[in-house]
Order: sequence, then structure tokens, then C-alpha cells
Amino acid sequence: MKTTMCACASIALCAPAALAQFGLSSQERSVQGTAQLTSGQEDSGFAEAPGYGVFDESVDGSVSGTGGAMASIHASQSSTITPSTISGTLEASGQVATGSTFVVGQSDGWSNFLVLFSLAAPTPVTFTASGSMSFVGINPDGEPSDLYGVTRVSLLDADTFDPIAGFSFQGGDYDQSAEFAGTLSAGNYAIIARAEFHAYSADLLGPPARSGSGESTAAFSLTVVPAPASALLMSCGLLCARRRR
Repeated sequence: MKTTMCACASIALCAPAALAQFGLSSQERSVQGTAQLTSGQEDSGFAEAPGYGVFDESVDGSVSGTGGAMASIHASQSSTITPSTISGTLEASGQVATGSTFVVGQSDGWSNFLVLFSLAAPTPVTFTASGSMSFVGINPDGEPSDLYGVTRVSLLDADTFDPIAGFSFQGGDYDQSAEFAGTLSAGNYAIIARAEFHAYSADLLGPPARSGSGESTAAFSLTVVPAPASALLMSCGLLCARRRR
């Protein structure tokens, strides 16, 4: 019995070092999309996270008009915020076409993520991020209003706004990634992510039908690295279990 108490006491000593966590301050997460035609049809949706935890939502809109005119939009987000892990996958995509009667389509979609958190002590973390953007049917003259998007993921120092890791791009076809593996000092931090898509069919490639499509995606993960003491914690637990037997 005496040995068992010693082993269990070791667990209590090990635990604090193995349980570094984020201090969650605030969050804003939402998805929104609108598809519309110049003839008046419109379909839209919006959803936002009420608090921390899992946010898994999507909105879709689709309208059609005379002569083949159409517009569709999709925006989604699957994200999780816990005291030890912050992660998310964001997407905005759509398609538009101008009909033979010159009814024009427009699509707009957004998936937004913002979380503010703090660290009470220097904490080892791993951060990975990736993003992509692709367009089909852009005006040969490259008019930026035809197809437009934004893909952004940033891990920032919330006090100085200095970037730690991430990327931001807009416009044409891109594929980018970023990572950070190291120790964050005690302080305040933010993760900002956005996937945005906009299309307007009047100036897109044609005839016969002027049409275009595209998507913007972003994904990221920030995780606390278990302290070396976690291995000792596991050993302590096994020792305690053996002694009890």
C-alpha cells in the first residue's frame, strides 16, 4: 500500500506539466452564401457558431433563369476549438452562367474563422496550414471582377499583430502551405482563416454561354505538444496499476 501511494503521488506531480492548454478568449465562425440573377431570383443562407466546440455547417444556394442563366453557391466549414486543439477546414465555391437573353448570374460565398486565445506559460505547439484556389472560364482579358477569391490562414501575435505562420492570396490559381513547430511565449494569439469566392458571369468567357466556376479552400490545425512529462505520467499510471494488483 505504501508503494501504491508513492506511485499515485508521482502522477499528481507529473500531471500539471502534461496539461498545457489554450486560454480561450473569444471566437467568431460563420458561413454565408448568395446566388442571384439580374432577373430578380435569389437564394441565400447563413449560419454561425454559437460558441466553442464543433462547428460543422454548410449553406447552398441555386437559381436558374431563362435562356440557361444560372448561379449556384456553396460555403462550408468544419472546425473545432478545444483547450488543446484548434482546427478547421473552410470552403467557398460556385458557378454562374449568362443566358441567351442576357440574364446575368452572380455568386458570393464566405467561410470565416477567428479565435483569440492566450497562453499562461511558454508552450510547445505544432501549426500546419494549407490552401488552394482555382477558377475555370475567366475572361481572356483577365478582368478581376469576373472571378475573384481569397484564401487566408494566419497565426498571429494578437498584441503586436506580428505574423507567426500562414499565407494570404487572392485572384488566380494558387496552392500554398505553411507550418510552425516550436514554442510560443506566454501571451495572446489569434488564428484568422477565410475562404471567399465571387463570380459574375457577364464578362466571363463566351459565347455561346458566358460561364465560370471556381473554389477557395483553407485548412489548418494548431495543437499543444504534450510535454515530456506525459511519458512519465503514463509510466506512473502503469506502475500504480501494477502495485494495486
